[in-house]
Amino acid sequence: MSSVQEVSWLTIEAFDNVVASFITKHKHQEKVLISHEIYNDAVKVHKGQNDIRDANFRFWAKSKFALSSGPGEPDILCKREGSDRQIGKPVAIKENLYSYIVDGHTRCDHGARDPTFKKVIFNIIYYIFANVI
Repeated sequence: MSSVQEVSWLTIEAFDNVVASFITKHKHQEKVLISHEIYNDAVKVHKGQNDIRDANFRFWAKSKFALSSGPGEPDILCKREGSDRQIGKPVAIKENLYSYIVDGHTRCDHGARDPTFKKVIFNIIYYIFANVI
């Protein structure tokens, strides 16, 4: 996150502390927020690599996500199931959450948590929780 422009109303350190606290409260800590490593492994699973992690991970990756790409575009991992507004939304990568939230907050004219969450979740990404915002 060092290349991200820090804002005065939310330091990167404070945000990282919120994220760490959020993650430790969940049973499946590795999958509660998708890291670059998990994201890349899930993309590999969708491309047919059968030696990635274990069978449970491969099943999880195939059942929760789909791979989307256009001509000349990079592969994007998207939400496979859920409500209509969730399906097809790109997955948020944990290491990029700070920039997603700062951008969403700016786009909603510096609104509170709920407007920021809606801007981020509906227009940008999926697989992020309001508790983190």
